[in-house]
Amino acid sequence: MKIRFIINPISGTGKQKGIKEYITKHLENFEIIYTKKVGDATRISKEAANENIDAVIAVGGDGTVNECLKGLVNTNTALGVIPCGSGNGFAYHIGMDRTIKKAVKQLKKTQIKHIDTCTANGVPFVNVSGIGFDAHIANLFLTLTERGFINYVKLVLRELRYKAKEYTISYNNIERKVTTYMIAFANASQYGNDAKISPSGFSRWINRFCNS
Repeated sequence: MKIRFIINPISGTGKQKGIKEYITKHLENFEIIYTKKVGDATRISKEAANENIDAVIAVGGDGTVNECLKGLVNTNTALGVIPCGSGNGFAYHIGMDRTIKKAVKQLKKTQIKHIDTCTANGVPFVNVSGIGFDAHIANLFLTLTERGFINYVKLVLRELRYKAKEYTISYNNIERKVTTYMIAFANASQYGNDAKISPSGFSRWINRFCNS
């Protein structure tokens, strides 16, 4: 299996530092590419699919995973993840170890599975997408210069004054108005750090995506 690792060097709190050593020790037939700016992971993933590389491994958080996903939906290139972000919701959902060394070793015993993806406003996602408070927090978190779980919690506590808003929901030819704090679309079980939004979600390790 030919693997391309896409490493986001600024994701999370820097857990990815030194990962090349673990990859070299435990795996063969791989290449490593580092992202430099937003959009790089999508471009590099598309190139991997065009080059018939078997799997792309996103080394970063959920943002890096979703960037890679955009380039891989409906291709024959699988997507895996080494959790190095602040939340790592998708990685933890599919059972990846929280330590980088053990997560790399897990890739040696992986299975490729098909799973669903979702689309919001024309953009595919694989974990959780939201409207309201969770989207508000995610947007603000992107602007922080210091990442990590503690800073995320501080941000949530600071923004608890957020007010519920009115939304119109249409489904199965039914339309209704709701006033709510947030609406979550969960393709997986958690936001990250075991904060579960849909506990009965799927369980996979490394996945080949087909859009549903």
